[in-house]
Amino acid sequence: MELIETKLDQLQDKVVDLVSLVKSQVQKSKEALLNQDEDLADAVILADEEVDEADVKINQNCEQVLALFNPVAIDLRLILTSIKISLSLERIGDHAEGICYSLKEIPHDFDPQYFEAFRIAEMFETAELMLEDFSQALKNKDLKLAKGIYKKDRFLNKAYAKSVKTAAKLIKQDVTKVKTIIQLLSVVRKIERMGDLTKNMSLEVIFHLTGKFPKRKPKGKKNKPSE
Repeated sequence: MELIETKLDQLQDKVVDLVSLVKSQVQKSKEALLNQDEDLADAVILADEEVDEADVKINQNCEQVLALFNPVAIDLRLILTSIKISLSLERIGDHAEGICYSLKEIPHDFDPQYFEAFRIAEMFETAELMLEDFSQALKNKDLKLAKGIYKKDRFLNKAYAKSVKTAAKLIKQDVTKVKTIIQLLSVVRKIERMGDLTKNMSLEVIFHLTGKFPKRKPKGKKNKPSE
């Protein structure tokens, strides 16, 4: 096997490892929030530094391969997508960390039914499924799975859009809970952003495999990858 192929395989392994690390961060942030586990939240916050370091190493590896081998075609696309995916994963990790900081601002005596009102558990589960699908699409070069991520992202977008009305309704019912409601609304926004970032990463997989991005649909039509 040529040296560049070895380097590219190592690069992809590092990206897959970062996906696994970020998936763990998202899962733990969900558990910390839903169980109001501040110790677990602290662990997520501490581990964010590991995510940042992994992102930096991937970028350094990409720079080395570019400098040493001057790759073209699909090899070049792999490097470009690795840089973008790594950045998106780092941002997803930041959102998981941010959710743990939000937890620290929520009183322990608040009504857990607020979680149901905002559909937070469902949103987390969808975000986790999207990350798992992305991981498999990346490892197995699965174009169909990468395209399917779009459908899951629509649920997160709709849930976030509805959450603003939910927040207004809950505040009207009990204005003394406004701080908690605003924090939960912030959590919902962070989960929705995780979905957007995962969808963007799926676009990078499609670009890597096909050499082109899906065509954007005109406004008013469903926005999904072209076949």
